[in-house]
Amino acid sequence: MTKPDQMFIVLGSSGWVGHYFVQALRALRPEAEILAIHGQTKPVFTADKNMRVVQAGRNYSALLSLLPAATIIHLGRGETENDFLQHRALVALQRQRNARYLYASSFNAVDADISRAHFEGDPPAAKSDYGKFKARCELELLSHSRGLAFRFAATHGWAPNREARTQELLRKLRGGEEVKAPLGILQNRSYVGELATQIALLACDEGAEGVFHLGTADFSEELVFLRKLAAAFGYDPSLVHEDGRMDCNAVMVMERLRERFPDYRLPSESETIKAVAAQPELAEYRRR
Repeated sequence: MTKPDQMFIVLGSSGWVGHYFVQALRALRPEAEILAIHGQTKPVFTADKNMRVVQAGRNYSALLSLLPAATIIHLGRGETENDFLQHRALVALQRQRNARYLYASSFNAVDADISRAHFEGDPPAAKSDYGKFKARCELELLSHSRGLAFRFAATHGWAPNREARTQELLRKLRGGEEVKAPLGILQNRSYVGELATQIALLACDEGAEGVFHLGTADFSEELVFLRKLAAAFGYDPSLVHEDGRMDCNAVMVMERLRERFPDYRLPSESETIKAVAAQPELAEYRRR
């Protein structure tokens, strides 16, 4: 039987972050067994001899209870009552097995106060409906000593199976459309591949638990970032227009990742832009 720390179960493997995470995990742990679980949409990555790709319905906790103990990484969005009940069942299962459970939370879990940056010690406190769901899931998860919730804000890059925000922006710019962005939105914005690497580092660290913030070392205004991203693809930055104001501080302060992995250097937003601009899947959007 596979040892718990040699087997990883990935929920939401066909999603945006899941697509990159499976590859990042494989790079760090080439010998590990990976069970990649997806819903209706199939993943586009290529499985290897140590990976099984399985489709499961919305009641996936029953399936996982039949499998050997493993580290579970939940990357699905989910925000229905059934999604919460499945999450609760997984927390109970992992507690019974004394096994790890990593959960993709969000900045929104702490969006009740958007007047300041957010720290890992901030308890879940949300205002938005999505944030309330994530906060509820965090509280349930952290009742398990081997639970880990990671929060992050904006992510950029090419996405399989759907049009991500980056592709939507570039499609509009390529068509000569003006893009509107309000002032006041502060975030640290990750390249999705680097975000996946950060999650993989946590997944492979048996001692990591609690709340971790992920993202870049710096942050900026939405308007400023989108103009720089437009310029990186060869478009006139002025196509991104200032449009009113919407004050929102979604900056995630990362202290625990630095402490846990001192040899890992947090990326900057300029590196996010460079990585996104270099993606071959986005080559069609580069202005010739």
